[in-house]
Amino acid sequence: IKTTTGNYVSRKAEISQATHVEIKGRSWIEDGVVVRGDLAKIRMGRYCQVSSHTILEPAPATPSTASDVTKTPHVPVSIGSHTVVGSHCHIRAAAIGSYCWIGPNVKMGARVIVKDACVIEEGVVLGDDVVIGPFTRVSTVPLSTNSTTTTTTTMLQMMDLPPSTIQLLQEESMETYQNFVAAQRTQ
Repeated sequence: IKTTTGNYVSRKAEISQATHVEIKGRSWIEDGVVVRGDLAKIRMGRYCQVSSHTILEPAPATPSTASDVTKTPHVPVSIGSHTVVGSHCHIRAAAIGSYCWIGPNVKMGARVIVKDACVIEEGVVLGDDVVIGPFTRVSTVPLSTNSTTTTTTTMLQMMDLPPSTIQLLQEESMETYQNFVAAQRTQ
């Protein structure tokens, strides 16, 4: 489905209470994405991409033991412009800044805040209430492997990113959008 502001939303995406979901323009939501607008408002900037089979779910305002999750107040989700969310992610963050790249299979706990110009590598798991500062790359580093259970213990590694990250991610998001639109026209 194409909107008047240049957004593309897959017919196979599930958007609960679409009136609580605001997409500024030139963004797209792929197949299998679940957007839980029924819990709280979800806002996305321009040139955002939410890749397949990702869940955007507002987190409870405070940890709750209520049995009916829809009656608990939830924190609105804000995603800045020029931000990519990879496939198979589960996002319960309160805010993801502009110029961010979230890799595939990332899990963000309740009320996480990711500032501008961040890169979250594939498979990273962020716990509840974590704040990632601007210009930060977050990845996992294996610490040890248990050969009997085939489990690996990992640690988060954070590294600084250069100021040029903003320009690179902005150019990448605009180019990716143009390629996506061109591909839609040929279908």
